[in-house]
Amino acid sequence: MSFLAQILSFILLLAGVGFIIAAAIGVLRFSDALQRMHASTKAGTLGAILVLGGTILALDGEGAIVGMMAIVFMLLTVPVAAHLLGRAAYVSGTPLRLVTGRNGLYGILERQGMPLEERTEFVAYAPASRAAAARAPLEAIEDISEVRLALIAPDVAPVVSRSLSIRARNNVPLKAIAVVDEAFLQATGDVQGTRAKVRENVARAIEETEALLPKRRSFFTLSYEEGNPMRLIPSRDDRGSLLVLPNQGWCHHGVELATPLATGRPEGLLRLADHHAGSVLYLGRRPLGERAVIAICDDGSDEIVDGVDWALRAGLWENPSLLLVGYGAPARMEVFAEIAGRHGAVVPGQGLVATRGTVLPDAAAKADALITAAIPRPKRVDWYGLFWHDTIASGWTGEVLIIPRSGKPG
Repeated sequence: MSFLAQILSFILLLAGVGFIIAAAIGVLRFSDALQRMHASTKAGTLGAILVLGGTILALDGEGAIVGMMAIVFMLLTVPVAAHLLGRAAYVSGTPLRLVTGRNGLYGILERQGMPLEERTEFVAYAPASRAAAARAPLEAIEDISEVRLALIAPDVAPVVSRSLSIRARNNVPLKAIAVVDEAFLQATGDVQGTRAKVRENVARAIEETEALLPKRRSFFTLSYEEGNPMRLIPSRDDRGSLLVLPNQGWCHHGVELATPLATGRPEGLLRLADHHAGSVLYLGRRPLGERAVIAICDDGSDEIVDGVDWALRAGLWENPSLLLVGYGAPARMEVFAEIAGRHGAVVPGQGLVATRGTVLPDAAAKADALITAAIPRPKRVDWYGLFWHDTIASGWTGEVLIIPRSGKPG
């Protein structure tokens, strides 16, 4: 092979690898499914063809023939595969950013109103068969054993005050945990400088917490850790533990710094519930009323029934009124009415039916709290300007209690 062919082969290989890297970055960073598809099929295919072309120049005989056949095969199949993937993504209801401000396929191609992951978040209620009941006995939720709260600066007063009131009703220990996210420190590139700023905010939060506590505080413990919040904050083995969290914030404690060494900003507030063995209470953005209205998202499971009974037994809300919402089927009024009667709550009116796209219909958006087994994906506090409360109901500002599933840690 001549020197010129070697140079050309090297240039093609280098350009091909560059396009492949660009395609990989596009797949990772683009939020729109069609944009990710374009990145993988166009830039990725061009990169692969250039790499094959550079390799062909360096090969002789059968190797070059096989390389040419591979290029022809890619040119014939990739456009068809890309069209089918794009069509499937559109029809399934995957979110689109609509950069041009309009949907050119509206009224031409039928499309689902919500993404697949949201449509499979809950299942319609149907009585379990005897075989299923015998196969998977339900693990009852233990009585509340502790109130566990995450101290996340700068606004800790609402979480501490709410935790203190719940603890007082149940006479259980109160454990506060302040964690600094080690991944955030590393991602900033200035670990020591960032750590000093975060610790300063944590110190203020601890001082504010101390000021809210009563003089007699033998029930209270406080721990400070640096590491992985998913491992340090939740309890993995105590199903009676209640974890109280704010509705926003993370373990960088209000320190807003760029994170150039991470693909995205480290956060995970809404994913803490996946790692906690017990129930998780996310605070709302407004104070609770004297007679709280509690919306119950009835997914048809026995676990949501046990979760409601546990929440009322623990006295999370005083004299509540229950609003039942069935997902795909009428809510089980008589089941929850019997539970409400045991705990001094009421179930007025009829149940509502949930609508697509949100957990609760608009009629339930003014409820003070929601009891549910799961929250919609993506589990991020802010998703391209959409606050996570708005995925529950338009204008939602109430508390959210996530009850534990049998398969959760512990």
